[in-house]
Amino acid sequence: MFAKDSGYEYSSARITLVKLAAETFSKGALFIGGNSSVAQRDTYLECQDLEEGQYFLLAEIDWVDDSVEQECNITSYGPTKINF
Repeated sequence: MFAKDSGYEYSSARITLVKLAAETFSKGALFIGGNSSVAQRDTYLECQDLEEGQYFLLAEIDWVDDSVEQECNITSYGPTKINF
């Protein structure tokens, strides 16, 4: 990660969160939320009071053509433990 004032050109990103309706995707999924950013360092999604279950987070990055870094980090902040 680069400092906000470094002049680094960040790539655009999209994140989408869905919850499985049953054990598999073939039985459907519920859209929980999503967000996007254009050339910003941070893209985030705030979720309140998620029910227990199996969720999938999709992160899509449109890398800048001459990007020196092509890695992203996914983190979670909250009072409970989650497994990615």
